[in-house]
Amino acid sequence: MYLRYRKKKKEDRAKYRNEQAKIKYKISENMRYILAELWKSHPLMFVLIFAQVIALVAESLFTTFTGKYVVELALGTSSRIRLAVICLLLIIGEQITKYITHEIYDYGGYYGDYKFACHMTRKIIRKNMSTDYENNESCKNSDAIQKAWAGSDYISYQTINTIKLFLSAVLRVATYGGILSMLSPVMLLIVGVPAIASFYIERHKMQWIWNMSDNWQKYVRELNYISDAGSDFSAAKDVRVYGMDKWFAKLFARSFGNRLNWYEQQDEWSFRHDLVRVLMVYLSDFAAYACVIYMVVNGDIGAGDFVLYFNSISEFSWAVREVFDKASGFNWLSENISFSREYLDIKDKTNRRAGEKLPTGECEIEFRNVSYKYVGAEKPTIENISFKLHKGERLALVGLNGAGKTTLIKLMCGLYDPTEGEILLNGKPVNSYNRDEYFKLFSAVFQDICILPVTIAENISGAEAGKYDPDRVRSCMKKAGIYEKVMSLPEKENTRLVKSVFENIKEENGKIDGIVHSIAHANTEDLHNDFIYTSKNGYLHAMETSAYSLLLATRTAKEIDMLNEHSSIVTLTYHGSTKVINGYNVMGAAKAALEANVRYLAENIGKEEMRVNSISAGPIKTLSAKGIKDFSSMLTIVEEKAPLHKNVTTKQVGNVATFLLSNMSDAITGQVIYADNGYSIMGA
Repeated sequence: MYLRYRKKKKEDRAKYRNEQAKIKYKISENMRYILAELWKSHPLMFVLIFAQVIALVAESLFTTFTGKYVVELALGTSSRIRLAVICLLLIIGEQITKYITHEIYDYGGYYGDYKFACHMTRKIIRKNMSTDYENNESCKNSDAIQKAWAGSDYISYQTINTIKLFLSAVLRVATYGGILSMLSPVMLLIVGVPAIASFYIERHKMQWIWNMSDNWQKYVRELNYISDAGSDFSAAKDVRVYGMDKWFAKLFARSFGNRLNWYEQQDEWSFRHDLVRVLMVYLSDFAAYACVIYMVVNGDIGAGDFVLYFNSISEFSWAVREVFDKASGFNWLSENISFSREYLDIKDKTNRRAGEKLPTGECEIEFRNVSYKYVGAEKPTIENISFKLHKGERLALVGLNGAGKTTLIKLMCGLYDPTEGEILLNGKPVNSYNRDEYFKLFSAVFQDICILPVTIAENISGAEAGKYDPDRVRSCMKKAGIYEKVMSLPEKENTRLVKSVFENIKEENGKIDGIVHSIAHANTEDLHNDFIYTSKNGYLHAMETSAYSLLLATRTAKEIDMLNEHSSIVTLTYHGSTKVINGYNVMGAAKAALEANVRYLAENIGKEEMRVNSISAGPIKTLSAKGIKDFSSMLTIVEEKAPLHKNVTTKQVGNVATFLLSNMSDAITGQVIYADNGYSIMGA
């Protein structure tokens, strides 16, 4: 057993060394890349980062020196008036820098981070929507996009923070290193050398974890696939008839074991490195403190200087470790940047924005000895197909499932390129044309058509509201034979197709026991402007998205008989529905409407023993909260005034939701349940 274990460790280390040699993007290149993207998204962030770094270090210095002069003032070692003035100025300086840091954090941490996140997300979406269709079907590229999404999410919210903390730590090292050098240059070695060694230990640990991430991704995908397949309602009949339950359980156990083994390796690797690193740092700090204490006892420094140097050792030690930790963090950041870049750099074979213009007039499509073989397949799906299709001709393809009908259509539409042979448009290979323009020649309706949860008109036109031709949409509805049905609906072609989404859920899972409604949105300008200046469109948008959506979801679920008996519906509201909360504005009106909806819906569906309730949670730091002006001040106020003197967590809100969804709350309906640590009971 031990020999097998050692052999496995040796193989892991060999793989690690091989992976190191394959690194495509260097850290310096990745940082230049991500800084350029940050500049494109929000150039002002660079000014804010440097301003906050200076403010953070200044705040720390003000605090450190305040301690020194307060002690000297208490001991009366110098002019009390002079020391009192110095202390007062230091305290004022600390409060000013703290305010500056807070304001920059509010703007940069919410608006700036959010804008950068949107910028990086758009890049991935655009690539995913525009790359060759075959790229999306590739297993290799499927892995790449999963990593890209994970990487994009990480770098969106860690880039600014990592840069800011690194620069702040560097400036603290220089500042507090200068203070300690006045005491003794040896002190810098006592604290600094172990911190540097600690960095290399941490880097060695993280590099192993990063380079083993492919294993992690593989095990996660495998486990998720088996879990999804095992719980898929559409497979329920087959599982029972063919006795596949035990087989699925074995597959799950094997996959779970692989994932658990990966965790075990990571934990073992981390424990050894962390133990050595922590012991080294603690011993160096102890030695530094011992030197300062000895100097005080020996009479080399006074009480005030003792406080100054004691605090400086703590700050310097932390700053040195932070420098190297964040330097190590750049490796992790670079790894995630690489995930995004690897996907974004996938090459397309077709001409997207280049190539010849489409011919005008009549077109002729020709398949000339066309064959197509899927990656990994043993033989072609279609082989040596030749035909011509002229304008006005109708061609019917008939064949068994898997015969290649859909594949042939995808080839014709330009979604696939032939493995052999060529496809011609008016005698020229289709690859010579601009592929984006070529797509416009076709209107294809595939059997797995995707209906989006937007309006009927938006689904038909493929354009967002206000940017399509209403007459043309209605003409299409008449040709499709759905005009009368659509026009009989209360909102006609503006009816949202929520029903299809619910039908898919019912088809896959059967009836359900509850619905959690957590949808809200308002335009940024309507949140930031005074409420009196709320636009009509903005007001209606907030109401439709945040309040009417509950009514629509409940009605749709009932219409398709999706809810079991004694079902429970839960929505989320906020205290701004009943009290004026600065910055909440139009959302307050929307939440008030939502709570009224809860009461009326509770009466409507109560006769069927179904319940509707809402949870009024306290402010929580979420992505959506970033759109609310001065949101961080809400958190501070609640923490100060709430009886429990803390902010609510997502877990706590989830617990309340679980209670309301369960039968333990079967006597509660139409209510607004507050989960805000008691803040709502307090007076102004």
